Amino acid sequence: TDKAKELKLTELKNDSEKLRQWEDDYLSQSRKRVAEDIPRIMNLLEKEGYLFFLNSSGSEGRHIRVYSNSPISAKTMRYFLIDVQERALGECRHEVFPKQDFLDEQTPYGNQMKGVLAIHPRTGKLAGIIDEGKLLDREQTLNFLITFNQKISSAKTIQFVIPSQLEQKHKKTTFAGKIEIMEDVPTYCAGFEDVACKIVLPSGKANRHD
Repeated sequence: TDKAKELKLTELKNDSEKLRQWEDDYLSQSRKRVAEDIPRIMNLLEKEGYLFFLNSSGSEGRHIRVYSNSPISAKTMRYFLIDVQERALGECRHEVFPKQDFLDEQTPYGNQMKGVLAIHPRTGKLAGIIDEGKLLDREQTLNFLITFNQKISSAKTIQFVIPSQLEQKHKKTTFAGKIEIMEDVPTYCAGFEDVACKIVLPSGKANRHD
């Protein structure tokens, strides 16, 4: 889990050699798990008739994008995707977008998600479509998307009633709620607001977002 990962990184932060070995082992296990889990998720989606495709992040990340033929609330889609993972894998262990159930004044924007055809800032590689196990180039990806776009209007409608047990299990604490339980949290961080947000930051090896 993310919490276990945080604790391990904290434990090893002063031993660079052990930290490097742990990171290498962690990434190796992550690659293996992704390779095993993606077909299981896609098989379930295909069996139930949902429209989706798989694309590369431009690095080692893989994104499954699921479509409905009509608008669906962020909350419903988030829990639908969590439910798909729990049924396909026995648990939700991969990142799900959207991350927010709704937007408000405290969180006016959702989390960024890398688009198809984007260029990964660290590798310089294309986030292309993966079709039948083959990574497509830019022109092939464009042609795939043109054809795929024509299927969206006839895609299966995602209609999902969120089970109360699932909602309680994965309910997110709002940003305002987190602030209320934290002490001595500065309202302004110069390191982030004056520096980090103005430059392109490469993904970190231990906690990168692919």
